[in-house]
Amino acid sequence: MRPDLSYLDEADARHKQQLEDAKRREMGVKKALPAQVTQQVARPHAGGLRAKQRINLKKLNEVVSREPWKELHVFDRASEQAKEQKHHLIKPTQNNTEGASASGRDCFPVSRTRYLDHVMEVSARKPGTTAAAASAKTGRPNAKDNHKQEHKHHHTQLGIDEKVEQLGKKESVEQDEEGEEETRQVKRYQLESKVENLIKQAKVASFKEICARVGVRSREEIGVVLEKLQMDAMIVQGNWVVRSGYENYSKEERRQALARTYLMCLFQRNRIIDKKQVVQILKLDYESTRRILTDLSTCVGKGKWEFRKKTDIEFIEHYPDIVKEHAKKIAELEKNMLKILAG
Repeated sequence: MRPDLSYLDEADARHKQQLEDAKRREMGVKKALPAQVTQQVARPHAGGLRAKQRINLKKLNEVVSREPWKELHVFDRASEQAKEQKHHLIKPTQNNTEGASASGRDCFPVSRTRYLDHVMEVSARKPGTTAAAASAKTGRPNAKDNHKQEHKHHHTQLGIDEKVEQLGKKESVEQDEEGEEETRQVKRYQLESKVENLIKQAKVASFKEICARVGVRSREEIGVVLEKLQMDAMIVQGNWVVRSGYENYSKEERRQALARTYLMCLFQRNRIIDKKQVVQILKLDYESTRRILTDLSTCVGKGKWEFRKKTDIEFIEHYPDIVKEHAKKIAELEKNMLKILAG
């Protein structure tokens, strides 16, 4: 029995048919270009990219169509318009003294987009119009306005720095003034202490002697001395006599202090007083009366006591207001002392 090999014949027939079909296609289709072959092999997705590019280009054309068109003119390099553009838009570097940078290229003070916009604005305006007028017409700031704003900002910053510097100087001046005021207060306190100690030790002294002893050198210090003396002393015959403080004294000491004040009032009226009249009013023992009289006066005869300092005519003439004021106070004080001592 013969084997069935028909499947081999069918395979052979199919192979032959494929070869004939291939020859037929090869003869009927033109040979592809190298660029087409490269594009098909290297960029199989190029078709999709081109479609996206077409869509994007369409959108860009729509945006550009909505933008206002500006007429662009080309000026001669030597024209005034070109010089104005170069003057306002191109700024030389600091190292260049003739308008060109060290590298031979000009530097732009603004971005190139704003530069081109300004070029179109300058070319669109008529000859003779200014950059400010063109800017107001278009509604866009030009490079000159930007330069003015930067200049204004620079001056504003300088003004702020100057103000801060002035405030710093003002604070330092105030601190110096505070330091000077503290120094004056310390000197005033020291001067007042000297005056107080001096008048307590001397008990009776002229104004000239006091100023010489404490070292007065200015009118301000003279005023301080006068204020302190009016608090701690009284004027008798133009001289300063320390007050009789009797607030913390005992009863007997207090009466002696009152008697001393009364004697000061008497010496203000008369340079010489009679001891017998004083003893009857004071009602003190002999030793106490003599001690008080010795502090304020000297014995010039039998029972006569004269104020120990000569009348200071110079002080009375220079400070009449102070002398009159103290005279009134002493007159009132004499009446009060007389009532107290008599009681």
